[in-house]
Amino acid sequence: MRDFDLVSAEYDGIGFQAALERDHQVTAVTAGRPDEDEDPGVQVLLDGLDGFRTPADEILAHAARKGWRVNNDDPRAPCIPGVTLAFTRDTSQEVPRDENGLPVRFTSVLVADEKYRES
Repeated sequence: MRDFDLVSAEYDGIGFQAALERDHQVTAVTAGRPDEDEDPGVQVLLDGLDGFRTPADEILAHAARKGWRVNNDDPRAPCIPGVTLAFTRDTSQEVPRDENGLPVRFTSVLVADEKYRES
């Protein structure tokens, strides 16, 4: 189990959380999508794709085409290990959903080093 503090901030409707380890290193940053009815000017880009405006399945397919291994064991929280990019589709908001009931777009994106998911 990790021993860290979360430092939170918000900018233009997007929430950010940084995991600050006890050795004062930031090991992960999570960006959270604004409410569905907000349209902030800020973008969270993955290889040119907007992480909150591009459909989630399109982002995962793009990553697979690039040769990145996509772990979709939990469709609500897929990740791309080794990079580490982890995504969340959980939300209590009324948002567009796919045929499986999952939000069409991601609700948060975590960026960390390649070893983040190992501990």
